Amino acid sequence: MDGLLCSNGLASIDVGYYAYQVENADPAAAEEGGSFLEFRTSPCPPQMCRGGPLQSSTVNQSDAQALVHSQCAHPRVASPLCGECAAGYRVWGSECLRCEEANGPIIVGVILVSYVLVVVFLMSDPSSVGFLEILLYFVQTAMLMVGPMAGWLSWLRVVNLNTASINTCLGPMSAFGQTAVSVLVPVILIGELVTLALLHWLCLPLLQRGAQSPRVPALLRVVFQAMCQVDRNKYVACALVLLSFSYTQVSSSSIAYLTCVEVGPERVVFSTPSIHCDQPEYAAYRVLVLLMLLLLIVGLPLVSIVGLACNRELIQSALCYSLRRRVQAEVSSANKEQRAPRKSILAMDSLSGAAAAHAAEARLAQQYSEDGGESAHVDSSSAVTAAAASFPSSPSSSPVVGVLPFSVPSSSSVLPHPGYDSVLSRFGSLFSSYHSSAWYWSSMALVRRAVFTAVDVGLVLHPHAKYMSFTMLNLASLLMLTHVRPFLTRALNSADIVAHVALTLISAMLTAFPPPYGTAVQATLCLLILPVTVVLILLFMREVRPVIIAGARRLWKQVQLLRGINKETRAEEEEEEEEEEEEEKETQQLQGDEADFGELDVVVGRKRAVSQLFVQSKPRARTRTRLIFQDGDELDQ
Repeated sequence: MDGLLCSNGLASIDVGYYAYQVENADPAAAEEGGSFLEFRTSPCPPQMCRGGPLQSSTVNQSDAQALVHSQCAHPRVASPLCGECAAGYRVWGSECLRCEEANGPIIVGVILVSYVLVVVFLMSDPSSVGFLEILLYFVQTAMLMVGPMAGWLSWLRVVNLNTASINTCLGPMSAFGQTAVSVLVPVILIGELVTLALLHWLCLPLLQRGAQSPRVPALLRVVFQAMCQVDRNKYVACALVLLSFSYTQVSSSSIAYLTCVEVGPERVVFSTPSIHCDQPEYAAYRVLVLLMLLLLIVGLPLVSIVGLACNRELIQSALCYSLRRRVQAEVSSANKEQRAPRKSILAMDSLSGAAAAHAAEARLAQQYSEDGGESAHVDSSSAVTAAAASFPSSPSSSPVVGVLPFSVPSSSSVLPHPGYDSVLSRFGSLFSSYHSSAWYWSSMALVRRAVFTAVDVGLVLHPHAKYMSFTMLNLASLLMLTHVRPFLTRALNSADIVAHVALTLISAMLTAFPPPYGTAVQATLCLLILPVTVVLILLFMREVRPVIIAGARRLWKQVQLLRGINKETRAEEEEEEEEEEEEEKETQQLQGDEADFGELDVVVGRKRAVSQLFVQSKPRARTRTRLIFQDGDELDQ
């Protein structure tokens, strides 16, 4: 029996196993009224059962019962699989923590981090999703295989965004509530996205006023102008990315909740033994879990594969259009910066699929013309496809910096296409990083995640078989990846191959050294996981850096333009102020002249009315009028 040890006639239980006692009558001793003790074992969740002796030298039933209870270390108490916690403690993931009231600062911090994550996904460009997808898949799969006993790598569990990934209690929440939060992570994230959209809509009048107000600094005015543009496609694309991001977490939590094991007369959830499968609450929460399992785990890959298959021709044309725009933007940026274009953009393997996209575009054009549509809708995209097909397939031989290895058509040859732009902005995260021939790869990646989580939970009672299955799955995925090479660039394909090689090595090592991990195993895991994670992060930052720089330059140009407009406005205002000051000085001087004219009126007498007439009608005539009075000559009418 696994986990049960026998030494000198005394039974003991190994670490990671839970032993429970079954009393049977001894057939041989039944006539004498004798009996014997029978122990059965069950694998225990990580870090819950410490093992220990089950019998002492003085064999009696009371001592054996006390020793059975001692296999659960404080603060855990005697319960099936040591799932219950002592008084004053609360089950939180795989630990027992003191949790008497809500932890306000931690809750606020978690909410802020989740909102920041949503904003990052909302502002991300579909063309830079490739490295981010590889990074998240690698980290989530690695932490799924390593499990909760990650040791030095436990901080990486935060990528799963569940309650178990936080080592601090958020509040007095039951095990059922924690399961509900873990399963509803995508709903919570999409709810935050909806609140951001509503807040954006409500703040539009204020943003428009701020964008037009000259009192607002130029930088803020540019930011307000950018925020005044509402793109609904961005929110749809962000929702798809959030669903893909939380896919592994929801599938793992859902399948784990449905996995019940028998421990003596009781049935408990293996991953959370404090939940009894015979409780009415379990049946109520099971409806929620099954609903999320059906809608997200099964529904998302199914809907995505059907949608992509039904619109395959449109996707191919939009992908070729996107490729052409990306290459042209890179070439234009390289010319302005006097540098060589990036090979990761120029050496795109999808150029080989331009002919297929062109054929699809021709079929669309024929269908569109048969329906009586305007041919201009297809002409621009056909020009895009033809221009993309005219590129050489190997631009690796770059000349000196600032000189292009091929001629690029002018920007007028790639006209903006509202239909393609909408498809790319809304659904680009599903196909914009892949070949036109590998349009299905994003759906297959979701199915692969579901299979990994099913193996992790289904074979949890058999660690060696589980890690061996992980190794076989990683090898199969690696072979398929090297054969298909689904990504557009060699850099993305190479990064994904390296990530799969690392996952294969991790699963092979865990097959030989299953949990609990020693110091050497933890050090090896760190060497396999951390460098690959850092490299993927750097590659992702390198991919988004040109986008950030281009956006910053556009922002700076707009700021400079607004500052120039502000300078012209200020110059005009200063001129108006100077004119007003001159008029005010003239008025003051005029008042002084009128006083002098009053003194002259005593001498001149009859010329008073005429002088006042000249002064009041035309201020410029006051100097001439004054000279006439001083000379004593006749007045000029």
